[in-house]
Amino acid sequence: MFCVYKEVLDLYRQGLQVPDDVTIVWPDDNFGYFRNFASDEERKRSGGFGVYYHVSYLGRPLSYLWLCTTPPALIWEEMSKAFDHGARRLWILNVGDIKPAEIAIEFFMQMAWDADRWRRGNLADFLPTWATREFGPAHAREIASIMDEYYRLNFSRKPEHLQWWLPGQPPRPSPLAADEIRARLDDFASLAQRADRVALALPAEKHDAFYELVRYPVRGAMLANRRYFLGERAARQGDETLANRARDADAQLQAETRFFNETLAGGKWRGIMALEPADDTWKSMRIAPWTLPRFADPSPARARKPLISIPAAEFSAKADRADSAWQRVAGLGRTGTAVAVFPTTAPDVPLAQAGARAPRLDYAVTLPEAGIFEVALHLLPTHPLVSGEPLRLGIAWDDEPPRLVALDPQDGGPGWAQGVLDGERVVAVRLTAKTSGAHTLRVYGLAAGVVLDRLTLDPAGAPVTAEPAPR
Repeated sequence: MFCVYKEVLDLYRQGLQVPDDVTIVWPDDNFGYFRNFASDEERKRSGGFGVYYHVSYLGRPLSYLWLCTTPPALIWEEMSKAFDHGARRLWILNVGDIKPAEIAIEFFMQMAWDADRWRRGNLADFLPTWATREFGPAHAREIASIMDEYYRLNFSRKPEHLQWWLPGQPPRPSPLAADEIRARLDDFASLAQRADRVALALPAEKHDAFYELVRYPVRGAMLANRRYFLGERAARQGDETLANRARDADAQLQAETRFFNETLAGGKWRGIMALEPADDTWKSMRIAPWTLPRFADPSPARARKPLISIPAAEFSAKADRADSAWQRVAGLGRTGTAVAVFPTTAPDVPLAQAGARAPRLDYAVTLPEAGIFEVALHLLPTHPLVSGEPLRLGIAWDDEPPRLVALDPQDGGPGWAQGVLDGERVVAVRLTAKTSGAHTLRVYGLAAGVVLDRLTLDPAGAPVTAEPAPR
């Protein structure tokens, strides 16, 4: 086998020749998104292809080595796509520490054994099936729902990435608005309470397993968010009460981790669980140990803009084509359900033929006024199926000719780095609405491999923080 990892993939793309009987192993970008896929011509090789996938990583831009927050739905979306494009000879999973990643390991291995076992239509059954086996049928649906929400909340920022500055940079606060922070903390608190209620209802012999698999990850993520965001507010407001609450959340998190390592199951898992950063090495790739932050600009959190936000899965209508269609993928993205074009082997469609050949999503929108709107498409940070090509969509009001929206993945560059930390890439285009009132916003799937999570419209026409689309 020959694993084209990191800079070796660049050499392969530049023409490095590999003997035909050697299995080429494609890597993900270390954050769960495959960087390359075999072309039709490459798939004729006798050695075939494999994959090397991460659910834990030590490296830039920031490591994630503590809790496993990679949802099964993302593993499915990426692995099924790789399988469809010929990566069937060898599958390798980098799990870091085995204990936090048990759910992800099992799901990956089930797909490796039988790639057709989990499909888009039954993907939502995995967590309930797993929970039923581990904890019995009485609470399986609630446990599965808790884990679904755990993955959704952490998709926008992993617990190991709750630091909005990179190593070596001065501390800076998160870009989240005050009400977004409040909602995030409330959602985590509610989730932890749900896990606590299930723990009380389970028989005693299930308590340790439930703590390991559900309660500790949920409480750990909740407390990590609480200490960071309360500390951020304390730094901005000079509020010692908030500072003490942040310190208390940190103390609770340390205590929970000590309990996992020293008391749980009679100390069976001593030393297995470590907060990030666990030690003093590789500082250029890891967050700093948590302390109350000090910001050069301690101004209060901004107010949220007057945006119209539409989850991608909540389309009002869609138009399928004979060889492709937009489909929902449950358990994926910030919204909890994303949409993508299937099959992933569907042919690309030129922009000029989008109206007749491209699958389409329709979103009913009521505009408060006529004028120019900044329309932002929030995509998962996937890589294109054809190396060197951009991620491509078409977008238009009503029956107008679609505009091209294209995103250069910038593999390994600053845009990619920000995208994998944020769990999304945002590309914006300005569209003119000639009238206020009811309109249909139409999104055309020009190429498979694009995963759309949500859309936002700025009625004021002011620029959003996004990467510009071609004119």
